[in-house]
Amino acid sequence: MPPARGVRIEWPDVPPRIRERIRRGVGSEIVEARTQPEGFSPALVARLRTADNQRVFIKAVPGDVNPDSPDIYRREIEIVSRLPDDLPVPRLLWSFDEGPGGWVVLCFEDVEGRHPVLPWNEEELNVVMTAIDDLLLRLTPAPIEAGRAGDHIAAWAGWRRLRERPIHGVGAWALSHLDDLVALEQASLEAAAGRSLLHLDIRGDNLLLADGRVWFVDWPWACVGAAWIDPLFFAFSVETQGGPPAGDVFARSRWSHGVVEAAIAAALCAVAGMLVHHSLLPPPPGLPTLRPFQAAQGRVAVRWLRELME
Repeated sequence: MPPARGVRIEWPDVPPRIRERIRRGVGSEIVEARTQPEGFSPALVARLRTADNQRVFIKAVPGDVNPDSPDIYRREIEIVSRLPDDLPVPRLLWSFDEGPGGWVVLCFEDVEGRHPVLPWNEEELNVVMTAIDDLLLRLTPAPIEAGRAGDHIAAWAGWRRLRERPIHGVGAWALSHLDDLVALEQASLEAAAGRSLLHLDIRGDNLLLADGRVWFVDWPWACVGAAWIDPLFFAFSVETQGGPPAGDVFARSRWSHGVVEAAIAAALCAVAGMLVHHSLLPPPPGLPTLRPFQAAQGRVAVRWLRELME
């Protein structure tokens, strides 16, 4: 499994004006900056310690590395600033945005935790599954307004794009079933309908374990839909990262019970198509490690989808 790690910007490489704005934001000199390697954004992602022993977590991206990253950070500001304070989500303390072409900076409270051990072990997987179920219970109905999950998922249209513009590397089974896959991913629009606020990107690198509690980070893709979508997408990421089969992981969630198999297949088809399609494209600017990671997840998602369809 390729690690969920991209190319980070180190603290000394951040322009002095941005470092100074961060220093003013935290109110003290920065004496330590520990880069956090997990995740893909081509940004500064670091735990900072100040001269007065304050600790914060900083995410900061420039506007000239990847054209999409600043807007992703802007969406995260919009979401996390409106989330209820009692959720297991690090609080956004402050942020600033220089506008088009400039830096977008987020300052969070620092949760002194760690990511789950990979490959996954049963003890931590069970703890995380319980935490996901509990989080979704708290987020049903959605406490804030957000876009519809069905719109977001259906817009991926990975299989349709591969049918319209074939790319070398699509597996033989998928190629022989492209028409069926296109029809199935279109059904995800209705299948994903629901009233829960979803994270939509729960993976090991977006989780922190701290003092028996699970914290959920990185919320730019949050949207409203069926609660079972989050455990479904999490399940194939677990198998990809050395855990049990995805179907077994998904079945552990209370939200999986009673879901129509056709709906599961439609949502899984949409995300599998997105992963396969994206994995065959050139690397995005500033994200050289993303495509192998998507390819690995795509293989697991397609394998599980094939089981459901056959």
